[in-house]
Amino acid sequence: DAKGNRIDAGPIEIVGDALKTSGTAAIVTGLSCMACHQRGVIPFKDTIREGLAVAGAARDKVERLFPEKAAMDKLLGRDEARFLKALDEATGPFLKVGDDRGKDIRDFAEPIGAVARAYLKDLGPAEVAGELGLGDLKDLLNRIQANPRLRQLGLAPLLQNAAIKRSEWDSLAGRFISTFHEVARELELGTPFRSF
Repeated sequence: DAKGNRIDAGPIEIVGDALKTSGTAAIVTGLSCMACHQRGVIPFKDTIREGLAVAGAARDKVERLFPEKAAMDKLLGRDEARFLKALDEATGPFLKVGDDRGKDIRDFAEPIGAVARAYLKDLGPAEVAGELGLGDLKDLLNRIQANPRLRQLGLAPLLQNAAIKRSEWDSLAGRFISTFHEVARELELGTPFRSF
């Protein structure tokens, strides 16, 4: 903000995330930025320099702050090249494998938003099994069928191949541990951890 304090989400009246990376149109610091700015600064048409209605020293200052189109395009091109180089160094070793080895980094989907949006989706039986670290989906379904406590915890819809809400699975509202932690504890999988 204007005082140098961190803003976790941008004011929706000023800026919005059309991709809904966080599940809403709110700009979530870092997450929304990376999902939208896949190649750095998004190209734009400057309307300030051309639409300037001031003269004298004020005009000179605006012209210094807003270079001509060719100069601005050159700056944006340098920024994009630097951004793509860093992106390639950070993600290339993970993405450029097998048949994708020679692919240009620009040809890959933006990974941050894709992972965030996938994470926020409702969870079906396979996703719940995966989050619990269970490799056998049938094992999870058999345990839900045999254990009334798991059904009380909200896993019964999984027996019908339906989904449960991510927000309910992760929520700590009114409780000390999430449904995920309670299910893991009931199945004796790991030790619940909560940092506060």
